[in-house]
Amino acid sequence: MNEKDINNVRKIVFGNKVITADAIHITENPQKYIKYAEKFNNLQEIGVSIDKDQNYYVSIRKFIEKCNDNVVIKNSVMGEATKEEFLIGEEKIDKIINQIDTKWSEKEKLAFVNYKIGELLSYSPNFNFSQKDQSKEIEDTRNIWKSIVNGRSVCNGISEATVYILSKIGIKAKVLASKTHNFVMAELEEGNVILDPTWDLIYTLYEGKPAHFGKTYEQLRKEDGPLRDSHKLENVPENVIEIEDSELRQIHRNIGIAKEDGNFKCPVLKDLGIINKSFNTDKEKIENFLEMFANKYNDQAKHLSETRSMLEICMQQFGFETNINKDKSNKDKIVTTKFVYKNNDSKCDKPYLILHFSSSELKDNIKILNLEEKKVENLEIKEFEKQYMLHNQDTSRPFWKEYIKDEIQNREKNNENYK
Repeated sequence: MNEKDINNVRKIVFGNKVITADAIHITENPQKYIKYAEKFNNLQEIGVSIDKDQNYYVSIRKFIEKCNDNVVIKNSVMGEATKEEFLIGEEKIDKIINQIDTKWSEKEKLAFVNYKIGELLSYSPNFNFSQKDQSKEIEDTRNIWKSIVNGRSVCNGISEATVYILSKIGIKAKVLASKTHNFVMAELEEGNVILDPTWDLIYTLYEGKPAHFGKTYEQLRKEDGPLRDSHKLENVPENVIEIEDSELRQIHRNIGIAKEDGNFKCPVLKDLGIINKSFNTDKEKIENFLEMFANKYNDQAKHLSETRSMLEICMQQFGFETNINKDKSNKDKIVTTKFVYKNNDSKCDKPYLILHFSSSELKDNIKILNLEEKKVENLEIKEFEKQYMLHNQDTSRPFWKEYIKDEIQNREKNNENYK
């Protein structure tokens, strides 16, 4: 097969969407041309669609397996996976798909994929800041296979991965995009079902009941809360059906996630209940709970963004409001959570999750989740400030400075005296 023939085959398979001779986007099933894949020696880049049928993905995998080892795979304009990463990512996806019972209903298959996304991906805590030296990570979180290998993604990457997996099991779906957030709508025979796999990561990780699965568009808009327009779309989705609580529990019981009585396991809340009854003061309850959490839920806690949300929910059970939802009439019962970085971490590569409580018996210390040692460190705020900082792209004033403002003022005054 000469170069002219190869180019003819490339044109037949990939049509006029070929940008260059070494970059192609496969829009149709390449099954007939798999045998030619290894002859595309100069092929460097393959684009894969995320909304095709099952046969397309079977052929795509075989095609890529036969391609040269230097080829990269894309699913969008940003981010790329190596051939090895593609194959590893496919294996991880197949482990999820192979657990699906072919006799399950469309809703049950959909619920299973939505729940299991939490085993593949975690929300990247660094994504809120986008400086040049983070551009590689930002791109990586958009590529399905790269993000699955790394275990980190963001809402549009998570949504595209969900649509991709659903397409592989025969469920048609698409990404819904607001100005600030991406989520998913699956097109079932019974009607369209909206799901937000990103916002439900916390519940799937900690075995709770999904809170954003099978909601109507109007219900999601009401739940946006402080984030307000996260689910606001220019065109309201049509033919959307609601999955009510009783049906949601039944679906998850049928797929082996909820218990026989329809309740979800969520063991962390059970452990919280025991501690809540066993101790009297806020200090005793919180410190014992956090020590238990860092040890018992260490693996889950490595998913920092979801863990931050779970700990905020748990602290509400102890009567503390988050800083976002704080009740101004009760300033002594506020918990503030934040990602911080060691002062010598100039690129902000390693985030640490911290908690601060405004109550009189806890306000002088900051609690740091130390996953390596499976414990929670307590540092006085004065000492904490010497060791930690906010992300170098975070322009907000560090909240802890409010608690040591007198010392800061004295320090600044002394510095002025030395000038």
